[in-house]
Amino acid sequence: GDIRATTYQGHEAADMQWVEDVDGTRVRTFGRGFLIGEGRGYSLRWTTPAADWNDAANQVALDTFLSTLRVPSG
Repeated sequence: GDIRATTYQGHEAADMQWVEDVDGTRVRTFGRGFLIGEGRGYSLRWTTPAADWNDAANQVALDTFLSTLRVPSG
């Protein structure tokens, strides 16, 4: 999928999405990578069956995950 520049919790970040088959199930993954300084970074991934991607419950869960995750400071 395409890579899109964004910011996350004040850090430069990049988002990607892709679809693949895992054990016979089509899944869709959202990935976000970001650097927090001093050579440290994170890669977040959210994967769900592709058929469930647009379900309201999935979107709420992803939004909650992204909005409540806190990275350590310092």
